Amino acid sequence: MPASKRVAWNKGISNVIKTCVGCGKKFHGPQWSMKTQKYCSRSCAKKFFVFSEKTKKQMSKNRKNFYIDNPNTKCGFQKGYPKPKNAYTFKKGHIVSEDIRKKISETEKGKTVSEKTRKKMSISIQGIDKKDWTGFVAINPYGFEFTNNLRNIIRTRDNFICQMCGKVQKTQKHSIHHINYNKKNNDPKNLICLCRSCHTKTNWNRKKWIQYFLNKMENTQ
Repeated sequence: MPASKRVAWNKGISNVIKTCVGCGKKFHGPQWSMKTQKYCSRSCAKKFFVFSEKTKKQMSKNRKNFYIDNPNTKCGFQKGYPKPKNAYTFKKGHIVSEDIRKKISETEKGKTVSEKTRKKMSISIQGIDKKDWTGFVAINPYGFEFTNNLRNIIRTRDNFICQMCGKVQKTQKHSIHHINYNKKNNDPKNLICLCRSCHTKTNWNRKKWIQYFLNKMENTQ
């Protein structure tokens, strides 16, 4: 067919002009493709599109079901999701190279966490509701009764054994944990001997550990 007689594939298709619901710019396109289009571009859609609460819940449910049905899938460790069996984790005694340490250090330099984010992290770590949050507990000072002598008495009472994992104290002294997380309450009934590793674990889900250690103290009496 001669070039002069060729017909454009879209000849006769009328263009439709619409206004982008995100940025407000006007855009146009063929009628058949503009029936459902609300945004002028993909980048605009990513920026302004918001899923409904119903859709968000359904997406979350689908993701959870997917990881439960496929436990070997590699994914990020998210709250409420099972840990993948083949996910890479550092082995005990793994040494990070000096180059990696420097890169991590450079990445973290200058980063500041807002007061709002710190509060959220504190509530999450303590495992409590917002209404029960009493402030940043870690910065509170210990009571004057919490001396080296008292700590040694508690270690001796517990036979220098970690009351969680059963590890016996050797060169490194075991920590003394406040069961109700009140640093001012230095009653021996509120103190228990833990190794460093187990003491670190008690910083999360505090309600659970309070009940756990109260039951343990009742059974030992």
